[in-house]
Amino acid sequence: ESDPVSGSIVCVSCGFVVNDVSIVSELNFYENSFGTSTVIGQFVPGTGPKSFSSSGRGMPMGHTRASRDITLQMAKIRISGIASQLSIPIAVSESAQNIYSFAARTNFISGRRQNTVYAAC
Repeated sequence: ESDPVSGSIVCVSCGFVVNDVSIVSELNFYENSFGTSTVIGQFVPGTGPKSFSSSGRGMPMGHTRASRDITLQMAKIRISGIASQLSIPIAVSESAQNIYSFAARTNFISGRRQNTVYAAC
């Protein structure tokens, strides 16, 4: 799937980033108590900075997938990256992704720093 906002090409089956051309300056997702997520940050594409704005439903404008799906996909990518850097087997990485998915369903991740939750999983 191609994301025209970020310029990324991501496999929707496994979450692997095939092509990532954007420079990101500390992009974070914030999830409120209602379970909706908002992107906090700024993309810096080759044409200059572009700020995010929210559609009022907790998702950046132009995105059609549910915020929870985006959060889970981002977690999958980040957890895979951490596992790769630490030479952790793929099976362990997949288990960590399942743990994160469970944590998201039970609202354990709400109000916690994403990187801390990724590392804990």
